[in-house]
Amino acid sequence: MRIFLTTLLIAGLFLLAACTEEPRPETEITDTTESGTDATPSTTDNTADSVEALNVSGPTLDGGHFDLSELRGKVVFLNFFATWCPPCKAEIPDLNRLSKNEATQMVIVGIGEDQNAADVLPGFVAEMNIDYPVIAYDQLDNFREVLGYYYHEAIPSTFVIAPDGSFGEVITGSRDYATFLALMEKYAN
Repeated sequence: MRIFLTTLLIAGLFLLAACTEEPRPETEITDTTESGTDATPSTTDNTADSVEALNVSGPTLDGGHFDLSELRGKVVFLNFFATWCPPCKAEIPDLNRLSKNEATQMVIVGIGEDQNAADVLPGFVAEMNIDYPVIAYDQLDNFREVLGYYYHEAIPSTFVIAPDGSFGEVITGSRDYATFLALMEKYAN
């Protein structure tokens, strides 16, 4: 019985560790345009390829509708998160602050990945005072295709879409306001 409990505890710690990955220094940017083999980079910059980002669309929790293809000319952050993830919760105030900054000319959309997301997310959005659009992943118009294209091994993961509609970068792990603002500025110019 003791061995079973120890094994269960260790397995639980491994599962928790996937969500609580500490962000790596901002200077550690991995360019996958040449090798394409880095599966879990902290930051992946694909700007050299100018790959068209897959469209993401679906109903938002506030009754609106989000459609990435309608946002040409703006930087877009697709932020994949879960309600049970401490690093996800930690970056929400900074994402809120960024979404309120009218000078940024950007759009943030949260994509909640919880099981039964449509049921769990409304309370979480209210509790965290999230004021940018949020979509339950299973409510996306093409959610299987989206989750395949925007593949990520850890959350939070933020995919940056450039104003021309191309895929910019993926950021794995929690970030702060200054880091998000710098990314926005990088793609807005």
